[in-house]
Amino acid sequence: MVIFHIRLSFRVDEGIDVMCSQFLHPLTSVDEFGTVTMLAVQISGKKDKKKWIVLSLYRDDQCPELWPVRAVLAWIHLSRHPGTDYLFPHDKDTTKCYSPVMFQTKCRNVCTKVTGQHGPIATHWLRKKGWLLATWGGGSGVDMQQASRHKSLEMAGRYKQDAQSLLEIAKNQRYLIDV
Repeated sequence: MVIFHIRLSFRVDEGIDVMCSQFLHPLTSVDEFGTVTMLAVQISGKKDKKKWIVLSLYRDDQCPELWPVRAVLAWIHLSRHPGTDYLFPHDKDTTKCYSPVMFQTKCRNVCTKVTGQHGPIATHWLRKKGWLLATWGGGSGVDMQQASRHKSLEMAGRYKQDAQSLLEIAKNQRYLIDV
């Protein structure tokens, strides 16, 4: 669920209520070996909830562990998900999704366990990680602005600047090799 949010540059509240019916099967791409190479999902806009936006998730062979399609397909298979209703249903009531606050709390708990740090996690942290991955991967600012659905050049510039700063910090870490 976290990788799904990050790769689609979702805000905390955008991905928790994605329904399986929002995946657009006619736009799904499968290669000659039967491997899914692209999934398309439609989400509602931030301000105009009646307007649908189509987002694509492409296969990533350079870093497959961060490719959300593999994780989503594994989740559907291993959880015995019926393929209907919410993609990520609440674990206590599968007819409901998590509230943004509950999802944020679960994410904070995972991040604390993984990093050992008890830092604040704001509502846009997933979105910022999307910019981070794109910047570190050499993505252009224009492409990232479109992918994250930023209307404002100023806000897009802030995200890009933050990601570039973190890249420079990572490059200067002595214990990391070839960042």
